[in-house]
Amino acid sequence: MDHRPATLLTIAFLGLLVASVLAVQPASANYPHLPEFGVDCVGCHFGHGGMFPDDTDCLVCHDGIFAPEVVGHSSDTTSEQYGTWSIDCTTCHNGMYQWQFRDYGTDAFIFSGTSDVDGIGLLSLTMTGANWTPDEFAEYQLIPNLTVDDTYSYRIVGNTTDTIVVDEPIYLDVITTGNTSFAIIYGRLIKTTIETPNSGPKPVKFFDATGPNSFADGDTTLDGVCEVCHTQTGHHRNDGNAPGDFDAFGAYIGHNNETNCMSCHPHDTGFMPSCGSCHDYPASSSSHARHLEPGIAEFYDIDCDSCHYNRNHNDGTVDIGGSDWLSMAYTNGVCSDGCHVGAVWGGQPLICYDCHLNMGFGGPEPPAQDAPTIIPEPDVESVGDPVVTLEWLAAPPAYGPASYTEYFVEIDEDSLYGSLFKQNSGWITDTSWSLTLSTATSWSWTVKARDAARPAIESETQADAFVITSPGAPTIPVIQPEPDINAGLPQNVTVSWFAATDPEGDPVEYSVEVARNEFFVDPSYVSGWISATQYTFSTSCEGLYWRVRSRDATSGAISPWSTIDYFQDVANCGGSCPFLYVWDGDSFEFGTDLNGPGKLATRSSRGYFKPNPHDYYVLQTEPVVTNGYYEMRLVEERYEVNYLDKLRLYAVDIPADLVLYAEKPSFTTPFNGLEQHLHTASWNPGSPVSVVHVNTGLDATAATATSDEDYLVLNDDRNVGYDYQTIELDLGNLSGAPQIKLLIDGMSAFPNTPEGTTHAASFGPRTKLEVLDADGNWVRVPSSTAVLPKLPEFSRPFALDVTNIFVTDVYKLRLTFLFKTYVDSIHVDTTADYPVTLKKIRLAKANLRSYGHSTERPLVDDIFEYEYNLDDPNHEHEYYPGSYTRYGRVKTLLNRVDDRFVIYGSGDELALRFNKRRAPRSGMTRNYLMYSNGYYKDAKSDVPATVEPLPFEAMSNFPYDETVEHYPDGKKHRRYRKIFNTRREPAEEPTP
Repeated sequence: MDHRPATLLTIAFLGLLVASVLAVQPASANYPHLPEFGVDCVGCHFGHGGMFPDDTDCLVCHDGIFAPEVVGHSSDTTSEQYGTWSIDCTTCHNGMYQWQFRDYGTDAFIFSGTSDVDGIGLLSLTMTGANWTPDEFAEYQLIPNLTVDDTYSYRIVGNTTDTIVVDEPIYLDVITTGNTSFAIIYGRLIKTTIETPNSGPKPVKFFDATGPNSFADGDTTLDGVCEVCHTQTGHHRNDGNAPGDFDAFGAYIGHNNETNCMSCHPHDTGFMPSCGSCHDYPASSSSHARHLEPGIAEFYDIDCDSCHYNRNHNDGTVDIGGSDWLSMAYTNGVCSDGCHVGAVWGGQPLICYDCHLNMGFGGPEPPAQDAPTIIPEPDVESVGDPVVTLEWLAAPPAYGPASYTEYFVEIDEDSLYGSLFKQNSGWITDTSWSLTLSTATSWSWTVKARDAARPAIESETQADAFVITSPGAPTIPVIQPEPDINAGLPQNVTVSWFAATDPEGDPVEYSVEVARNEFFVDPSYVSGWISATQYTFSTSCEGLYWRVRSRDATSGAISPWSTIDYFQDVANCGGSCPFLYVWDGDSFEFGTDLNGPGKLATRSSRGYFKPNPHDYYVLQTEPVVTNGYYEMRLVEERYEVNYLDKLRLYAVDIPADLVLYAEKPSFTTPFNGLEQHLHTASWNPGSPVSVVHVNTGLDATAATATSDEDYLVLNDDRNVGYDYQTIELDLGNLSGAPQIKLLIDGMSAFPNTPEGTTHAASFGPRTKLEVLDADGNWVRVPSSTAVLPKLPEFSRPFALDVTNIFVTDVYKLRLTFLFKTYVDSIHVDTTADYPVTLKKIRLAKANLRSYGHSTERPLVDDIFEYEYNLDDPNHEHEYYPGSYTRYGRVKTLLNRVDDRFVIYGSGDELALRFNKRRAPRSGMTRNYLMYSNGYYKDAKSDVPATVEPLPFEAMSNFPYDETVEHYPDGKKHRRYRKIFNTRREPAEEPTP
């Protein structure tokens, strides 16, 4: 008897199994998983712990690039009407063998016969007199030798009347000479027995796409690959009692029996049916014809979901309208303004503008918008920069009252409107626009009008030009370009220029502007008028633009601006996380940064904080559906590298009188499932009885009462001299409250210099949470009970549950922050949390691509927001050296936490597209929750500014000792890096 442990016997057996698999000939598996296609055994089977692939393994290849894109069959892709569920690829498929043929033999043949003597070549098989229809077997599979070996199959690319052509060389070593029996099969790697979700194992016969033994053939033996699992569908249930398969008299009529189900339910949508599969698209009924001209819908990418919110209409009803219809009230599934009688349009023929007032859809041409009439601006003479008022006569709107007309003015030094100083008014209703303009400059300006109710209706532009002169001005200064620096911390930079001359010989002064943007909007530094020909300032670790002009110190006459110079600190010392932008119907609105606690190598007085990759954010901008999708962008704006492992968007519906909040995760926040980190609060929460800034004694109750950008500011400088600052809250008597939550809105200005970061490392915790004990002393709340997070860099209201932190019946607490902190509001909610349900919103597309950097917009002092450059991305990049994820589709990498990251750097973006969901039921309001799992590394850390070493979920901390632990290097991860991480940055210079 062998007394070895069973585990060792198992390992030995698996070792022999793997060895035997690896020892077979190259084409031992059936098409398409063959070595000649880059798929060997270890490509899917990653050692003893991964003998059986899962969906992730399949989708690594089936991403639409390496192999045809497929989407799993799940509630994500079809409907959550029956709860949350998912069917793995391997439930239906065996990746290696065509078991339908192997188990059922000749029953699975599409055709069988005997080839000519020596009729099998490297890429063809001939059977004289076969009389086949040309290409009738295209995309089927050929088994060229049934006599010697039936394990080899090849994809047929086409056929003539007597010859079959395949796409890969036939393995002739197993082909006998002479006449050889062969077979043609459908071959889709479908199992002969499927373990159904709730009906046990079911036999399956799947011999062809159509006809008997296809998807669902309607015979009395329910063994179709589609019908064996279904128990609640309208058609083809595995008990034969699907209600849609019978007429009103109970007679069986079936549903597309013996047809190819995937013509209506394609695999690349997870078998979600397409509208055109059941009826014309656009539908040809009179109600639809009045909405859509033939061909217009496709041209403008109008989807059925644009109007009909319930595509899963197995019950025969179709909802019309939805929350994004801008001109019709939507109640209980019908447009309630009288236009629809039941499901039939009862009004006059429509054009698209009659319903889609602000959505930019096309259709029949609307009336033209008249242009405004310009009142020419005369030339102006001014020694300084004058205020100029541009005027025009009103134009009537295309529709509606005169108040519906808006105007857009653009002015530039360049008559082609291509300079860096171009300015515009935005859309305004006034018939004049005043602004300060530079003297000694020629100006060109235009104005156009639009109908405010239908913004796509714009007039022609009208143009005018004028000149502002400054008599007696000095010459324009000639700048000396400032070179880039490579410091990674603020540096004193001195810009210089050559002296200008004044025509009267008067003394000359200079004014310098330094800005983050080429338009010099809100410049970072302004010198004022100085007599020197140089100016010194400290950089902000970012790219900067500068210019200079001169003036006569006696008369005040000013020259035009010089040319512009740009320089940057290549080792940008700023850091954050990737920024989220949400499409709001007009623009991509800045949301917040994600994965803050996933920062790598953050030092404390005790070493490094262990990064926490979990982040959850309730969107503050409601996404607006465009072409059937929610559109978002995730952009790396700073000099850092990101490692994104998983991304999910959820719909969370709660009663309309409540507001959804997420907690703000920190390095030490344990992750207990998303629902545990979500809270609800009343629309009108209370406020503390008092709020006091302990360090100064300042009463901050009024300053923190509302989110109005009237901040209580803690610490004066983000880099120098900051220390712990404490605010004390008196919540009053809350002894009867079922739950106590603080709702906090504010921001932090984190250190952004090496000195500031080093100063932070001398402190312990970044925040403290304290309550009074029985003796009246302030004591720390244990971290196992509650942790006060740092306020984020950007406004991101969050909830902190403090129900269980009090040790007496005195409801006072202290909040202590280390960094420079802006507290906007603090509220108190005492309602019990509403139980939330998360409904996944399917990620339809995720493309990694070049974008660049957005325009900064100062919010307050040293806090900025960002404006997404929709029309003109600048494609600026700053990369740590290393291997990044190649540009293109990356959705496969974001499905689950598996250490297979989307790796991207400064100037890269993820373009995200999520399927829209049906509107919430009456009385509920929709919230959107973004969950992300990932890490990032910035230049403020003391680890090498390189992409590698990569983080991973099981690491003890970062940095880690690579002699003790390392990033996974199994077959699965090596394959991932080989396929995806092929973009080397910075790009290598071409060899001269």
